[in-house]
Amino acid sequence: MHRSMSGYISAATLLVVLSHVALAGVPVVEAKLLAEFDTFDARQGVAVDEDFFYAVNNTRITKHDKVSGEALLQWDGGPEENGLLIHLDGAMVHEGRIFAPHSNYPQWPMTSSIEVWDAATMAHVESYSFGVNLGSLTWIDYHDGYW
Repeated sequence: MHRSMSGYISAATLLVVLSHVALAGVPVVEAKLLAEFDTFDARQGVAVDEDFFYAVNNTRITKHDKVSGEALLQWDGGPEENGLLIHLDGAMVHEGRIFAPHSNYPQWPMTSSIEVWDAATMAHVESYSFGVNLGSLTWIDYHDGYW
């Protein structure tokens, strides 16, 4: 997998922040690896719900079984299919729907949208456009009733 220099800077910054948090007496949360799967298209991120994980690349989202890692369903919106998507950049699952930030990266002027799928069927169900020249949307999350 290709990593840009910004990915290394982000990881280094996170380590510095965590070390300062630990020194300040604030407990640091530890993570435990439960499973690891080799997927063919998790290039931009992974979204997870109770039973499945969703591998995301620029133009596809693939639903996988969380226990076996088996690919179950896929939505493909790439240029060779129907040209709807150019650059998905991660995803998250909320109330049975997959929400993914989307941009026209590396094209100019920048355009962005949030794309939505039904997690059960992998059908694309909604699109929220942010128009032109508002930047490149790279992440989305939902917490305590707010996006």
